[in-house]
Parts: sequence; structure tokens; C-alpha cells
Amino acid sequence: MSLRCKILFIGFLLAVYTAGTQSPFAARPTYSPEFQAAQDDLFVWSPVVESVQEYLVEFNLFAGPADGRLTADTRRAIRAYQKQSNLSVDGLANENLLEHMERVGRAEALNRKLTEARNSQIEQARHALASNPATRDLLESGKPNVAKTNTGAPRECLRAVTTECLVIEALQAARVITRDDYRDWALRDVIRAFARAGRMEDARATIKLLTDLRLVLVSLRETAIALVKAGQIDEASALAATIPDNWNRARALLAIAQNEGSPFKAFEALLKLLPRLEDRAASAEIAGELAVALARRNERARAERAIAAVADYVNGPAPDAMALGAIATAYTKIDDPAKAVRLLARIGDSGRDHTALAQAAGLMARAGNLAEALATADRIRTPQLHALALTNIAAAQRQNGRPDEARPTLRRAAIVSLDIERPFAADSARARIAAVWASLGENETAFATLASIKSRALRARTVWRITIAAPAPEGPKLMPRAFAATARIESAFDRAATLARAAGDFAAANRPDDAQTLFRHAIIEARTIRNNWWRARILSLLAQVLAAL
Repeated sequence: MSLRCKILFIGFLLAVYTAGTQSPFAARPTYSPEFQAAQDDLFVWSPVVESVQEYLVEFNLFAGPADGRLTADTRRAIRAYQKQSNLSVDGLANENLLEHMERVGRAEALNRKLTEARNSQIEQARHALASNPATRDLLESGKPNVAKTNTGAPRECLRAVTTECLVIEALQAARVITRDDYRDWALRDVIRAFARAGRMEDARATIKLLTDLRLVLVSLRETAIALVKAGQIDEASALAATIPDNWNRARALLAIAQNEGSPFKAFEALLKLLPRLEDRAASAEIAGELAVALARRNERARAERAIAAVADYVNGPAPDAMALGAIATAYTKIDDPAKAVRLLARIGDSGRDHTALAQAAGLMARAGNLAEALATADRIRTPQLHALALTNIAAAQRQNGRPDEARPTLRRAAIVSLDIERPFAADSARARIAAVWASLGENETAFATLASIKSRALRARTVWRITIAAPAPEGPKLMPRAFAATARIESAFDRAATLARAAGDFAAANRPDDAQTLFRHAIIEARTIRNNWWRARILSLLAQVLAAL
């Protein structure tokens, strides 16, 4: 090959080589630093990024997956979170962002969910009330017609007490409360008092003053229940039929059906309604309460029908655990612990105890199966329910005429109660233990147990219960101790409420003179209350108690 050919061939090879390589001077695509960083992050897993993604999924800002890789979708979700949280928007996942999500973001997300749920429930209540001609008027603001009655100054009402003046004074106090939620709470008490006094027009007009439409539905149910307590069954049935909400209507029908001599149609209406409730546990709970009331009236067949109405919730292949527990509780209350224990066994070892076990233990002891009762109690790991089971066993032992066996069981219950962490739960357990000690005639031991109760109001209420339950020679002797315990309560409202409720209990025990004495003391305490919220609530309670005396 000539020299010239060799030179041309070498030049051709150089051209081919140069074309296959990238010259530093050739044009090439350029990417932003953010894009390049994102591409690099796709190949890097980070526990911080994964935790951030999990929070973003929880906050409904990111669809997932939480794989620990900083994808473009993850960055967009981070920027959305940063924007709504008033943070610097950079789309970066770091420890500071994660800390904010843990400390602030979760609380804000929960608050948003609660607000959304509240607004949704209010709209559902509005739709339910508007769709029913019988309740449509409750959406309109109204004013109760109270001007016809001249009650005079509040102090005059508390000197010459009548049910009418008490409830009207309660309404006047409630209406000037500035906070909507506090005013609604007080108005609900007033509505019940009006219904208990038979003043349905005023009760309905007061319902219109409620700002939370959910409470309108609740107040319709509570009004029906108050009518049942006043013995106005027909009026309660008529009102229950107009409640445009299945759960509240079911609760109103339950109160009617539980009342002895109630119309059979209330029972039938409730059985038809129970399967339509969305909350299976609530449906089973209502069925269980109905069954207990019927069984105590020796209407066993109807009691079984009530339980059968929710049979699908407890007998299906995937039973609802809370529904099982509710029916099991019912079986314990109608003296059928074997069925209760079988139902509870289906729940399995979920790490959660149930009240029904504690009640079943008491029933086993009452039936004479002490070993089985104690074994059932010892299965319970929750101290509060373990103490309840032992207390129920001790009560059964006393009932069976075995006080010597009941005493060591009560001591065990007291020791277990020391492990209860929540103060009110511990106080409640000790109050029950004290009541059983008193039923054994061990009043000093009972009062020593009460001394460990931190809540003075609960302590005083328990002393009154012991006083009412005590036999005739002992009861009057305990009255001074009950008054002394009440005097130690810090709040005038709690003192008045304790005395008023005790007055109602004395009236129910057919002791009218003692009931009147306690009611007069409750009025004296109520005179010192100036805060409108507390005043409205205590006057409403006093009106309801006076109507029952």
C-alpha cells in the first residue's frame, strides 16, 4: 500500500473513533441539580425517608409505598406537608421534618380528622332532621315560652321550691352561658327536667336552642327516656317513633321496652331495628340490656328472642369481638355463666379482658362453684377487672351465708386494687369493696377502705349508699357520718348533687322523710352556686329529683 493510501486509511479510522466518543466540546443534554439529586436518591434507602413516608400516608398526603426512597411523589407530598404546616418548602426529608411530624403533625392530623368527622356527623344530623316532617321544625331557632310564669328572683325560687320554678330558673341560667358547648350541655339537663315535669312544649322549644344538631337527636332520645321515668309511656312511644336516627331511636325504644307493662309493639319495633344498626357492638349491647330486663321479669322466651336478633354478630364465621362481649355480659346478668364463658372463649386470648368474666366469676360463686369462680378470676390480668371479680365472689359468698369465706376474698380484692393505675378506677374498685364489707356488718373496715379513696365525692356517695342499705337500727347511726363525708367535698355543686341523688335513692327505698331532709340540705348548698353553668345543671337535677319525691 502506498504512503498516500496508508495516510487516508489512518484518517478514516480516527474519524470513526472520534464519532463514537463524546467530545468535551460536543453538545449534550443537561439536567437540573434537583433532578440529578432525585435520580441519585432513587437508589438510596433511608430509614428517615421511610418514617417520613409512613407519616405522609397517615396524613393522606402520600399513596405509598413507604419504601425509604425519595421519589418525586414523595418530594411532592413533603412539599404539601411543609406548605400546610407553614414550614420552609424544600421537599427534603430529614430529622427535623420527622420530629415535626411526630410532635406536631400527628396532633394536627388527628384534629383535622376529628373536625371532619364532627362536620360530617352534623350534616348527617341535619339531613335526618330535615327529612322527617315530625322533626323538621327543630332546625328552626325558637324561644321557650317561659314569660307566662313569674318565678321572681332566683333566691326566692330556692326559698319556695317548686319543680316548675326550678326548671325555669335552670333555663334562664343556661341561656346566658356564652360558650356553645357548655350551653348545650346545660340545656340538655334542662330539657330532661322539662320532660320529667311533663312540660313537653317547653322541652321541645328548648331543644331548638341547641347549637350542635347531633345533640338535637340525643335530646330527643333523652326526652323519651325521661318520659318513661315519669310514667308517660304512650308519650314516650310517640316521641321515639319520630326520632330520625336509628341508634337514638333504638335507645329510646329500649327504655320503653324495659319498663314493666310497656306495649308489646315497642319490643317488636326494637327487634326489627337492631339488625339495621351500623355499629354491631352497640346493637348487641342494646339486645343484651333488653334480654336482662325481660329475664328479670321472668319473660325468658322474649329474652332469648332479643339475643337471637343479633345472633349473626356472634354466631357467624367472623364474630364481632365486642358484640360477643356484650352478649356474654347479658348472659352473666341472667344467671347463665356457662354460655357467657363459652362466648368469651370465642374471642380468644386477645390480650384484653372483659367485664363479663368478672361477672361470671360472681355467678359461679353464687352457684356454689367456688373453685371455678376463683380460677376464672385468676384468668383476668387487668387489675381493675380482677378486683371486680374477687369483689363479686365475696358478695356471692356473703349472699350464700358464708361470711367467713367472704372476708379473705375481700382482702385479696383490696390487695389487687393497689395495682390499678388510673385513680378513678382504683377509687371505684375500693368503693365496691367497702360496700361489701358494710353488707357483712363490718362498718369500721368499710370506712377504713373508704378512707383510701381520693375522690371525696365518690367517697360520700358510697357512704350514702351504705347508709341507705343498712338495716333499720344501723342506718340512722350512719347518717351523721354520711353528712360529714358530704361536707368534705370541695365543690358546692358536687355537695348539692350528692345530697340530691341520695334524696332520690331514699325516695326509691320508700323512706320519704329522709328523702325530704336530704333534699332540703341540697337546696341549701345550691343557694351558694353563682356560676351559670353549674347553677343550670344543679337546678335541673333538683327539679328532676323533686318530681320523683
